[in-house]
Amino acid sequence: MCTSLIYRDLAGRPYFGRTLELTVELPYQVVYLPNSVAFSSQSEDHPALAYTARFAFICVAIPARVPTPEAPIGLTELKALEGLNDQGLTFSLLSYRRRAAARARSRRRARSCRPPTSAAGRSHSSQRSPR
Repeated sequence: MCTSLIYRDLAGRPYFGRTLELTVELPYQVVYLPNSVAFSSQSEDHPALAYTARFAFICVAIPARVPTPEAPIGLTELKALEGLNDQGLTFSLLSYRRRAAARARSRRRARSCRPPTSAAGRSHSSQRSPR
C-alpha cells in the first residue's frame, strides 16, 4: 500500500512525500518527457483517453508492454506513475485496482461475520444475560 503526505512550512510552502511499498519488482525508469508529447491511456471497460502534455515533466514510469530488440519502447508507451512537471505540479499513482478489490471483498466478509447489532447499538454477544 502506498501513502502520501503533504507538509507546509511556516511560509506555507508545500512539501510532498510518499512511500512506495510494492510486492513485485517492476522495470521502473526515470524519464524526462518534453511538452507536446501525445499520450493515450486506457483501462478495462473504458474508452481510451487521448491527451497532450502542456508542460514538460520528469517521472517514474513503467513500459506498457514488454520491449523487444525489433520494437523498443517509445515515449508514448510509458505509463507515468509518479512525477513533477516544470510548473511544480506533482502527481502520484496511489491506487492499485486488484489490491483495492481484494481489500473491499475482505471488508465485506469481515462485516458479514460480525454478530448482529441490537436496537440499543450493542452486539448481541456483548449484552449481559439476566441474573
